[in-house]
Amino acid sequence: MARQPELVFERYVFDASGLIQLGRLRALRHLRPPGPGIVVPHQVALEVRKGRRCPAKTWLERYPETVTRFATPAESSLYLALLQQRDPTIHEGEAAAISIAAERGGTVVIRDRAAEAKAREHGVECLTADEFLAKWPHKRR
Repeated sequence: MARQPELVFERYVFDASGLIQLGRLRALRHLRPPGPGIVVPHQVALEVRKGRRCPAKTWLERYPETVTRFATPAESSLYLALLQQRDPTIHEGEAAAISIAAERGGTVVIRDRAAEAKAREHGVECLTADEFLAKWPHKRR
């Protein structure tokens, strides 16, 4: 009997800047959960929801199932460690996205150089919104 190939998908963890940039590019329509691997940390969702009305906020209202909280003590520990580090200092949403991507295996979609540097220190790949769109295989026309 022929062996079935494993289903492999990438996980993309979004920071607020990544979601907001996709909204500005009018590209959130390409993210249709429950698509493979779209993750928005709870801290990022709070940040986006407290801002003024924007496409990212509307998208989160439509797809609340993409929002996740920390699932393991390791995610929480890394998050707290990242928040305590200085030079550079990063925000809660960035720390949450990096923690989840590092522990669950994923790529962070982010637009902050300091946070990108922190993510790479922890072995996490980073993409801008434009780079994400170039890689995302589920684009609708």
